Amino acid sequence: RNRILILIILVSAGFSGFAQSSNLSPYSRFGLGDIYQPGSVPIYGFGGVRSTLNDPFTVNVSNPATLGSLFNTTFQGGLRYQTLRITEGEESQNLADGNLDQFFLGLKRAGSNLGFVFGFTTFSTSGYNLTTENEDEVVGTYTSSYEGIGGYNKVVLGVGRKFDFKEIKRFENSAGVVYDSVRVTVQSLSIGANTNYYFGSIEQTSRIDIEDPTFLDTRRIATTRLSDFGFDLGVHYELNFGMKYGKDRRLVSRNVLQLAAVFTPDA
Repeated sequence: RNRILILIILVSAGFSGFAQSSNLSPYSRFGLGDIYQPGSVPIYGFGGVRSTLNDPFTVNVSNPATLGSLFNTTFQGGLRYQTLRITEGEESQNLADGNLDQFFLGLKRAGSNLGFVFGFTTFSTSGYNLTTENEDEVVGTYTSSYEGIGGYNKVVLGVGRKFDFKEIKRFENSAGVVYDSVRVTVQSLSIGANTNYYFGSIEQTSRIDIEDPTFLDTRRIATTRLSDFGFDLGVHYELNFGMKYGKDRRLVSRNVLQLAAVFTPDA
């Protein structure tokens, strides 16, 4: 219990210091910015497939149904570092940025099929600084600048439940006499749900600087704030087949079929 309390304190401390993320992409100027999908080393190693990943040591908030498969209480945090090379004609520029990516605490008692998660992650990021020089017949030369920074974060509170369907595997000797048996899981069905709270802000600044001092420059600052709730519903199905056992009656190999789906209702 003390370890769990310490982890909760760490999560809360990280949450209080979780600043709005920045971005390097000029495309983050539009909409809510660049939408980000939380991940981890197993998820990225799985080719970015999120909904079907059912790893007992990974907090997969993309599909809350997988929470019931956690082995034990699991803490998961991450940092993100990205580089971007922007090229226009013969000119190019290299940019780099990094920030706290995610902070999750998966609560699970060993042997239980019920799991919970609490934490937060980046939802979208925005960060750009664009400048163009223009000519006008009336005002002459002027510079247009567009700058934006900020982003939106997501707090996640989720629960998942796993249901195992087992059958008895009997071991027979050469004479066909059963000498041992064991209950094995052949199918499992998991369901789960997340409650998400979105918050944050993006500040966008546009300026027009006119070279001729007889004209006034203009500047416009717009701040967009977001505060809203959302939900995710997940389901995961797993089928074990072709199971092979060694002489010591331990499972040697198996084939696994996994199917999953995640549904996010419209706000």
